[in-house]
Amino acid sequence: MRKMLQRGIVAGGLLLFGGESQATAASTCSDCEEQTAIVYRDGKGITPIAELWRGWGGQWERQYELARVPLLVDGAVWELTSRPVDVPWLDCSCVSEAARRDDYDADARCTKTRTIDWPVAVGPLPGQELSLAAKPSDCGGEGGSYAPQLTYLGIFDGLVALSARGSSNGCGAHAIEWVTFEATGLPAGGQKQLWDEREGARIAEAGQQTAVAKFIEQYDERSAEEINALRLVPMDLRAMSARWNEGYLQPALLLSRDACFACSNGLWTSYTEAVWVTAEAPLPARLAPYAMLAPALRPLAALVPDAVGFALLPEATLPPELLAPAPSGRQRRESAPRE
Repeated sequence: MRKMLQRGIVAGGLLLFGGESQATAASTCSDCEEQTAIVYRDGKGITPIAELWRGWGGQWERQYELARVPLLVDGAVWELTSRPVDVPWLDCSCVSEAARRDDYDADARCTKTRTIDWPVAVGPLPGQELSLAAKPSDCGGEGGSYAPQLTYLGIFDGLVALSARGSSNGCGAHAIEWVTFEATGLPAGGQKQLWDEREGARIAEAGQQTAVAKFIEQYDERSAEEINALRLVPMDLRAMSARWNEGYLQPALLLSRDACFACSNGLWTSYTEAVWVTAEAPLPARLAPYAMLAPALRPLAALVPDAVGFALLPEATLPPELLAPAPSGRQRRESAPRE
């Protein structure tokens, strides 16, 4: 993939990754002016972590975590934040009690709502607000209601990719795990496919050998027939997570295959097993503009391998309130790199 990129893919304004480190790194730049960047990391919450970094003479140093999460889109300032939404859930204790009374209209009476925070992007124009993921249709199970989990997987200029996951069994015998992978384009909004069927098949094929080895390592009590099926039956590309290798975008790939309920591993849905892999695979066309980092930002890749995006800030770009540091307690949050 790297040779292909060197033959002519040129990146635009790019986003990369951040870390909690106070370290610095040298680049080939010997006389650079001061530069400022925002680094985005997944904080396992409704919004990502945004950190302010400054660079001098080709070296970068982390300043602090920002209280808010600004995002530059075509020169306009957006903010990644959240809004409360009401999500339905089925109260299983209510259903059980209704069943004892032979009440067959229990679902309607036992469906309740829970208010959860949900990610949105707020634009520079009054009333400009876009949801970053489809609202869950259910957030309940035998144990009651729950808040879905969010993971930010990539921030590329005006393209924000995240994964939402949860489970529900509808008060039945088996829990149904659901996972979504959604990429929202700003400023137009709406969830966008990062790859078409043909691109997804090519990317999955490139990573299948690595996925097979991981599947066997994780569960080695497989029959020869099962191992043969692992190698021969095509897998599906389910998600991508931003990663950079020596300045080139090489996303981690979530590949899945059909599996029984009891042998699934919950990384994608209840009846599949899935694994994250890194492989030399072609990029989908939608990510081609981000194939290569700008030279000034390449030193950050080695410093902050767990980040999901970054933006190089022109001078006097953001309002001062969006550059305010987070409270000191929040700045101790850390996001461990995913395997």
